[in-house]
Amino acid sequence: QDLFSTVWMTVSEGKTATVTAINKGVYGIITPNRAVTEECYKNLYKTNTMVRRPGVIGHRGNPSTAQENTLSGFNAAYSYGATAIETDFYRVADGVLMIMHDATIDRTTNGSGKTISFTSAQLKKYVVDYKSGIATQPIPSLEELLKSVKGDANKRLVLEIKHPNTDYVSAFINLLNKYDVMDQMVIIDFDKNNCNIAAMRKQLPGVPFGWLNYATIEDERPMESVSAALDTFQTNMTGCNPKYTGFGEISIREFAYRGMTIWPWTLRDQPGFDKLMIDGVGGITTDYSQWASSYIEEIHVNSAGRVISKTYNEVYTDVTNKAEFVVIEDTIGISWSNGKLNVPQNKKGGTASYFFRLKSTNPSGTTYYTVTNVVTIVDECATKGHSYASSITVQPGCLTQGERTYNCTGCGDNYTEVVAPLGHSHKPVVTAPTCTQQGYTTYKCDCGDSYVTDYTPAKGHSLVKYVCEVCDFVQDITIYFDNSIKAWKNVNAHYWNA
Repeated sequence: QDLFSTVWMTVSEGKTATVTAINKGVYGIITPNRAVTEECYKNLYKTNTMVRRPGVIGHRGNPSTAQENTLSGFNAAYSYGATAIETDFYRVADGVLMIMHDATIDRTTNGSGKTISFTSAQLKKYVVDYKSGIATQPIPSLEELLKSVKGDANKRLVLEIKHPNTDYVSAFINLLNKYDVMDQMVIIDFDKNNCNIAAMRKQLPGVPFGWLNYATIEDERPMESVSAALDTFQTNMTGCNPKYTGFGEISIREFAYRGMTIWPWTLRDQPGFDKLMIDGVGGITTDYSQWASSYIEEIHVNSAGRVISKTYNEVYTDVTNKAEFVVIEDTIGISWSNGKLNVPQNKKGGTASYFFRLKSTNPSGTTYYTVTNVVTIVDECATKGHSYASSITVQPGCLTQGERTYNCTGCGDNYTEVVAPLGHSHKPVVTAPTCTQQGYTTYKCDCGDSYVTDYTPAKGHSLVKYVCEVCDFVQDITIYFDNSIKAWKNVNAHYWNA
């Protein structure tokens, strides 16, 4: 869809296969039972359900907040949630392809003159400065842009041809091959008979083309509008890129029935943007990519069974408790409560399929819905018995209980059981007695708990000539000589010996 294509899908009999195709966002379903398909649309979906997320194309980057047609502007658009950026290029005097919208550089830069009359080096001396209050930016080359998006499938390009002849085609194709971006881009032009498109179509058969136009497409006479438009669009194998006025969900639907998508340009009012997002266009070209930021781009069920939403600007949120549980088919008796799928035990087997629906409101106050992928479960455990795999989900502590969860690998049934506290694991640390202090043993647990026991008495001094051999304690002594008495305290051993 991001490449101006429509996808149709052949489905087998049954609601699950049909809803799987619908939730994948296909434009058409080839079904053996039309009644089943109609029943699914009628009973399982609400008005304004967006099974396909519309593309958001940053027009020349994001000129509402950044300088037009600059790398900083392109990055701004992508960061706000643009699924692609639209830009324009010319082949300049030295053969380099440079990004510029106008035939002159007067409006957007601090220079003046025809764009194609400059060399790339000369253009690099000027800056884009048309938007006041925002930092000026260099004029980028097409190669710089291709290099910045190479390998990132979330950064698509819509390239509008501005050059008046075909002398750029060889250089253009060489760049596309060098950076391997052909599967990330669409080429558009106002002239459906332009020699550029004819020249490139032969060399780029896998690259889609879009025709920019002022075609009159009106909901008031949709069949007349569609009939006239399709003769041109399908003959030239192009997507429809009309000016955004005059059409709505009726025309969009009639085009989609015939394998065409509508990509209007250029939206500069938010109510109009919000309306077309809900109406179901293939994508919208706008100067205000930030208007898409808060829209839910998609929701999905992850491997843990949680429902996760993603906005256009890539904010992920667990919306399990907000999402609505929608059962497609069920011979098991499944239910959903407190964020958990309940599968009854002691049943006789069967299958069930379901998806989730999330209700949201856009900035204009319109309610819309997004849906997840389809989840199918097959219960074979009723006859074969459950096959549980267990894992500790809450680790027990020394004094606190833990939890072990058992999950059936066959049907998803699960239960938990309490894991008893581990109890303390004390390890002894011995403190030996000294001459004057008793010894003891400290028992320590990794959790910090400890106690002391196993006391042993102090050893006492081991005196040799009044000096302890262990701790150098010296006993107080009285020495008699020359009929005099002197009391010496703490006499060192060598004094005594002397």
